[in-house]
Amino acid sequence: MVDAEHLQARIDSLVDRTQRLHRMTAHLSTATSYEDVSRIVVEEGAEALGAQTGALWRVDPAAGLTMLHAKGYPESALSRVAKIPLAPGIPVSDAVLTGEPVWLSSLADYEQRYPDSAARTRSMAAPPAYSTAALPVTYQGNAVGVIALTFEGDRPFDADDQMFLMFLALHCAQGFERARVMTEMRVNAVIAEERATFKVRAGAVLASSLDYEETLRNVAALAVPRIADWCGVELVGPDGKSKQVAVAHVDPAKVEYARELALRYPPDPDAATGVPNVLRTGVSELYPQIREELLAAGAKDAEHLRILRELGLRSAMVVPIKDREKVVGAISFIMSGDHREYTAADLAMAEQLAQRAGAAIANAMLYEQATAAVRMRDEFLLVAGHELRTPLAAMMLHHQVLVALPLDTPISKVHDRGAKLVKQGERLSRLIDELLDVSRITAGKLTLERRELDLEDLVRDVCTRTAETAERAGSTINLDLAHVAGSWDRERLDQVITNLLSNAIKYGKGSPIEVKLSRQGDTAVLAVSDRGIGISPEDQTRVFQRFERAVSPRKFGGLGLGLWIVRQLVVAHGGTITVESALGVGSTFTVTLPLH
Repeated sequence: MVDAEHLQARIDSLVDRTQRLHRMTAHLSTATSYEDVSRIVVEEGAEALGAQTGALWRVDPAAGLTMLHAKGYPESALSRVAKIPLAPGIPVSDAVLTGEPVWLSSLADYEQRYPDSAARTRSMAAPPAYSTAALPVTYQGNAVGVIALTFEGDRPFDADDQMFLMFLALHCAQGFERARVMTEMRVNAVIAEERATFKVRAGAVLASSLDYEETLRNVAALAVPRIADWCGVELVGPDGKSKQVAVAHVDPAKVEYARELALRYPPDPDAATGVPNVLRTGVSELYPQIREELLAAGAKDAEHLRILRELGLRSAMVVPIKDREKVVGAISFIMSGDHREYTAADLAMAEQLAQRAGAAIANAMLYEQATAAVRMRDEFLLVAGHELRTPLAAMMLHHQVLVALPLDTPISKVHDRGAKLVKQGERLSRLIDELLDVSRITAGKLTLERRELDLEDLVRDVCTRTAETAERAGSTINLDLAHVAGSWDRERLDQVITNLLSNAIKYGKGSPIEVKLSRQGDTAVLAVSDRGIGISPEDQTRVFQRFERAVSPRKFGGLGLGLWIVRQLVVAHGGTITVESALGVGSTFTVTLPLH
């Protein structure tokens, strides 16, 4: 009779537990979070077995065990078991570390195997755990959680108990996996929406202004906090050095701190990672997790490493900004704290943004260049109109005087007036020739007629031809000429030498002009020096540009084309032209020409 009653009780217990497992399975199928799964498993498991307490922890290899749900614990004890280190000597930790259940059938068994843990339990004023079961929750061989139930009195944990608890842990693992997938889907949906929204808004910002630095500052501000906690933009300047043009942070107070940090610890331009490397290689970098070794590699000293640790940097990506194939800058995105980690999808989105930023910069620069070209054209037309009218007006005046001269005017006076008219005509012709040369050079139609040429004779001829002009300006031309011959275009080199001498006369303030010709190996070297007004350092490269001049056009005439044409002609011969000058001291223009 006793056996029959015991058998019936066991059958009833098994039926109840099976029903509970079915009911729990149904509930778990609708659970969408780890917390929901934990609540269902703990409540159903504790009720089915009549446990005094029950709890479930989630495993984090870095942080240990974090409690998700508990039943039966007093409030005073919950805070003591909310976080448990993943270390041997604790039943739930051992279950995770070994991957095997821990069965403690009595209080004596507990105190013998885990004396320190039993003492801590008594100190928490928790109900005495006469018997305890701790089972790892594993999925695909990895422990993702651990469940523990305690019972009042001894409990041998027979085969039925062990089987039920193992099924409980199995259903919990499956529920955790469903929750993980559902959570990941929700997070991915939110991230995808954030990416799409950011891309639309960033596109509008990039198209809103032709001031690209201001635009990039707006993009950085837009990125925070939507896709980053930190966002910085660096651009490469004309000198090849990078400059931070934008920085944004979720805490505005840290923006200035970030700038100060960048000044205190400037990046190493030869660094193997980070912004310098991206600027150098043009290849993006993705760091899903910023680990300690990465911080240590980037830190300049112990204090810098301490600061980097305090910032709590978690994940980062750096993408290049390109204008066609040329790298012109880089954008950095950083997540800190407990926020999500960047993925390959985030990197693809960041690269698309950087590509659009590069296009925006290119468009802004093209607009600046077009605006500058229009402004330069207008200024040039104003100067050209004045320069062309001046000799034309003088020619008309001389012509009118010649026509009005009496028939008995001495022939010498007529010749003098005619010579002045011819001189103005020659000046007008030179101006027109300059304009035609500009047209030929910009159209790529400049041609050279190379022949064997005695450069010494050519230099001497030009100096003789301009000696009278130099004398009227109060200057003398001193020659130091070696015999140098080569293959050049005589007419074009005549133009080069004439222009350099004319400039020396115009800006030399009546000082002596030195012309030196020498040969250095297979190269002819011509230097024209004056002791005049000189050229400031900032203007010394600009004087060789089209329509540029280092002096006021009101004081000195000309179209601002002479030295630009000279440089084009010299370069066409395979040579170079440089200037050495100082204000108030004078200038030396040096031309080098390969002999053949």
